Amino acid sequence: MRLSEVLDNEQLVRDGEISSTYSPHYPTKQSIAYATDALAIEKLNKNAQVSAVITKEDLIDLVAEDMGLIVSEDPQKCYYELHNRLVRIEKLQLVTTAYIDETAEIHSTAIVSPKVQIGKNVKIGAGTIIKDNTIIGDHCVIDDYVIIGSGGMQNTTVDGHVFFLETAGGVKIEKNSHILTGAIIQKPYHAFFTHVGANTKISNRCVIGHGSQIGANVMIAGSCQIAGNVNIGNSVWIGPSSTISDGLTIGNNAKVRLGSVVINNVVDNADVSGHFAYSHKRNMLNFLKAKK
Repeated sequence: MRLSEVLDNEQLVRDGEISSTYSPHYPTKQSIAYATDALAIEKLNKNAQVSAVITKEDLIDLVAEDMGLIVSEDPQKCYYELHNRLVRIEKLQLVTTAYIDETAEIHSTAIVSPKVQIGKNVKIGAGTIIKDNTIIGDHCVIDDYVIIGSGGMQNTTVDGHVFFLETAGGVKIEKNSHILTGAIIQKPYHAFFTHVGANTKISNRCVIGHGSQIGANVMIAGSCQIAGNVNIGNSVWIGPSSTISDGLTIGNNAKVRLGSVVINNVVDNADVSGHFAYSHKRNMLNFLKAKK
């Protein structure tokens, strides 16, 4: 879409093509971003994802000439208002073709929104809620009282006040995955998917934060809290009641033990535990020393 299609002319300095609002957590093409200082503009000029910028009048000459350009006294607020407008006029849609395969078994008390895709032999249990922009692959099982596509806590404030953001994102669950009773999978407000890889199991009462990317063959045990925009590799084990902080990466084949609180990235094949989590072997040696 062109900026001139969705903006007031008095704000528009230079027209341009956009397809999404910018997220630093996911590579969306032709994104629009905002900048309030010269350093931020310098970074955006070098960012291949960004095709348009909202900034203050005294900074417009710093924006690259090939980018769309919007001027605003409050670029952050203008950006969020534009995002909400694009969602409301359905310019940021992820699921444009909806369908439910005839082989899917959906309990009579489940609530399934109209803008979803549900594959072959999917089973959806009692009281489960499937919200717009959800894609569920073949042979998945979604147990009772699961919520897929709830909003996340984005912590967005403007001028010291909480700013309500419309949600453009969704949830994609790949084939043969199993989501157990009471789990919640949130979607981001940006137009991309929280992703659950194939053959993954998410256990009872887990919360998967907005924008998180979970690989294939992952096991997430009961009552885990995965914060927003966490990246979990393939074949990872997350033990019961573990908590993983916002934006972290858990490497392939890693193991996060029972009750761990993870505040740093975990490399491939690592085995961590504790509060705060670090090498499980060192943790156990320290524990044994303390018992003597």
